[in-house]
Amino acid sequence: MADFKLKPGAGTGNKLILQTEDATDVLTTSASGVTLASATLTAPTIADLSNVTGTLSHGTTLQGWVDTSNTGVTFPAGSVVQTVTNICTTSSSVGSTVASAWIIATNMAVSITPKYNNSKILLSFVAGGMCATYANDIRVRVTGTATAVVCSQQRYGYRQSSTQGWIPLPWAVTCVDTPATIATQTYQLYIAQEVAQADTANYRINPDATSTHSTNGALVTAMEIKI
Repeated sequence: MADFKLKPGAGTGNKLILQTEDATDVLTTSASGVTLASATLTAPTIADLSNVTGTLSHGTTLQGWVDTSNTGVTFPAGSVVQTVTNICTTSSSVGSTVASAWIIATNMAVSITPKYNNSKILLSFVAGGMCATYANDIRVRVTGTATAVVCSQQRYGYRQSSTQGWIPLPWAVTCVDTPATIATQTYQLYIAQEVAQADTANYRINPDATSTHSTNGALVTAMEIKI
């Protein structure tokens, strides 16, 4: 059969309007398209969403995850937004004629770009280590981009005699930073010892990182936590 067409009378601004029995408009045409009021679409196929505007409703399973404007999904407080890791296969050692001189731990660093400007960054530096002779107290420090010194720690009890050999010293440093920015942050580990010594091997971290028995080396991790 031939097409069945409905159209309004000729004239600018004339519309085709379909109403319910109580005179409620449910379909209104215009020069640019059609408006549906209170329509229920069952399993529609939408070919193009580029011109779709308005508020997209969400199901109850997302309740509390959608922001107050109902236009975007956010993470609940405490969620891990992203994780960045770095495996360091470089050994670093402390030995200085200047007491407590901070030495950069080569490649013991990680960079992360926060998604939110109020996130917390949970940092972890884990590696093997060892010390000998007069290390006495050992010290570690983590620096950041927005925060000059994120944490600085020391621990006594590592003083040995001049003839004492090496003792194992596995260690881990965990700290939290709140950079208050979405700019990329780089976190670096530094190490030091209390007693000045010319020997460059009094205190080592990540020794033999690339040997047959230690192929993975130290692990540096930065996790962005939503608050």
